Amino acid sequence: MYTVYYNSTLIYSSSSPMKEIRFVDPELSLGDSVAGSFKFTMLPDNPGYNLVQRMIGLITVKRDGSTIWTGRVINQVDDFWKRRTCSCEGALAFLNDSNQDMHTYDSMDMLNFLAKLLQIHNAKVPENRRIQLGAVTVTDMNDSHTYQTTYGSTWQELQKNIMDRLGGHIRIRYDNDIPKLDYYADYPSTSSQEINFGQNLLDFTRNWDLSNLVTVILPRGKQLDEDNEYGQRDYVTVASVNNGSKYIKNNDAFNRYGRIEKVVDFSDVTEPSQLLTLGQNYIAAQQFDDMVLDISAVDLHYLTGSVVAFNLLDKVRCISRPHGMNTWFPVTEMNIPLEHPENTRYTMGVSQASSMSSKASTDSQNFINRLQNLPSMTNLLEQAKANATEIINSAT
Repeated sequence: MYTVYYNSTLIYSSSSPMKEIRFVDPELSLGDSVAGSFKFTMLPDNPGYNLVQRMIGLITVKRDGSTIWTGRVINQVDDFWKRRTCSCEGALAFLNDSNQDMHTYDSMDMLNFLAKLLQIHNAKVPENRRIQLGAVTVTDMNDSHTYQTTYGSTWQELQKNIMDRLGGHIRIRYDNDIPKLDYYADYPSTSSQEINFGQNLLDFTRNWDLSNLVTVILPRGKQLDEDNEYGQRDYVTVASVNNGSKYIKNNDAFNRYGRIEKVVDFSDVTEPSQLLTLGQNYIAAQQFDDMVLDISAVDLHYLTGSVVAFNLLDKVRCISRPHGMNTWFPVTEMNIPLEHPENTRYTMGVSQASSMSSKASTDSQNFINRLQNLPSMTNLLEQAKANATEIINSAT
């Protein structure tokens, strides 16, 4: 069940028989590292009709009593019949309301710099636009870095100084209705629910560069020390544990597309059985890394309360035997029509990996400088304890 509040006033309930607290075509759009949006149309007898104001109050969307999104109205349009359509932006956009002064932060680690950005933001904006630091699992190989801010918005400075350098995924999570900014290196949770052809997968389209398609692989392990009969040094293969064959085949994909081969190197592997496992995992999953799925699927949560609902950034197992697909995809976008949540559309997968250009410095003087500017052990332990607690809470 979905409910929507304007500040503390209930203005929508998906289960209410009263048309006064129903919307026309409400749709919530969520995305990876974006603010998300919410659009709805109110009738004149809705309790929020004369209450909702642009840019002032807070719109809160709850699912089964738990907050999944907050934002503010940025645009209102009335039609001939006085139906009022409101367009909203999510809480992550609040970080555009504050600017960071020109400043250089010498010898600061990423976690403390991120906390500093939020501290400055929160000191400048009203209470309902403040965001606390949540769980951070992104790590920086440079434990001490120089950051420069140049009058950009908090969101611009966060992207420029942190995300463009380290990649990762940002979301707003709600802990007792307090918005917290989580920054993850990888997708944080795995859904216990599957999307399965013939069960709850209704339809999907895929954006996939077929030049990356592989149906047969030859997994190659560590190079051997001795030459073979042809005077060449061979590699560890899976032949001894794969019925004499060096090749591994994805039968479903092979039957559909024919034989398309590729050599895959696992240069540190010396055991054929381990190489076989790695090869089987690759042929089953890794070839789908560049695929993006636009999926229409029934979230079984709406049919039975015993199934956990899909959430943004969940990793979900997608199975479609006729298409040769059995792998895990992250939920990177969700478009939820609140009146008909069973028609939710999901975008799964990413078109390209995030850029991660960070590397450790090998300059000895830089290393000495970093040692001299390390924070005290007490501060490090307190910081680690607080972040570990947030990671546990976000997983819960």
